[in-house]
Amino acid sequence: MNPSVTSPNSVLQLAIALNELRGSEFDRPLGKDDSCLSSRRIIHVIQAGASSQDLEHLRTCSVCRATLTRLEGKRLESEPDFIRRAMQEAETAESITAPASAREEPRLLTAILGTGSDHVEVGPEPGGDVHLVLNLFPVFRTELLGKLDQDSLRVNGACLATRGTIAEAVDLDGDSTADYLWLSFPSSRLAPRVLEAIRHHHRVIDTIEVRGTFKDSAQELVARTSLEFRA
Repeated sequence: MNPSVTSPNSVLQLAIALNELRGSEFDRPLGKDDSCLSSRRIIHVIQAGASSQDLEHLRTCSVCRATLTRLEGKRLESEPDFIRRAMQEAETAESITAPASAREEPRLLTAILGTGSDHVEVGPEPGGDVHLVLNLFPVFRTELLGKLDQDSLRVNGACLATRGTIAEAVDLDGDSTADYLWLSFPSSRLAPRVLEAIRHHHRVIDTIEVRGTFKDSAQELVARTSLEFRA
């Protein structure tokens, strides 16, 4: 047998090993310690929302918050490798000396949402309103948080609300710029599909979408999170 010829089994074993290595790379924390978010986790929290543990980490980790801001305007992809590519593109853009006014602004901006609770409590007679309180961590420059138009905030999906407030703008770094927001939607009405599911199963997991616009800008905020509703 020619030793230079690789057997099919060897090729398969190599492919499996490379796949495991690639997977571990995407699960490796991007920040300063093991509690930092990995590429795969960042994708998850942007698409499905943050757990209470994720939110607590973001409040205390400036490295992970900085990673998120560098993803501004990037088209979200399901493959974790997009995080690495997006950060490389951000580094390239930061090295360009063109004035900010000359750079093209992305129209849609996203953020990470989370309630800090494991579920939303629904009253014994579903049909009324629920009070949604959400943490919003930007996946864009933090200075834009100050331009978010409170009057434009609304919720679609599992809950419906046409009015919201910025309950608090939290400055974690002491630089007079908010790092994240508390959003409040005190009169959020459950969607009919959620009411029906709760009547039959007493609990349901569904998705809400928060939208808003920025003052003096054509940019729009679109952020989503999954929530569990319990009767």
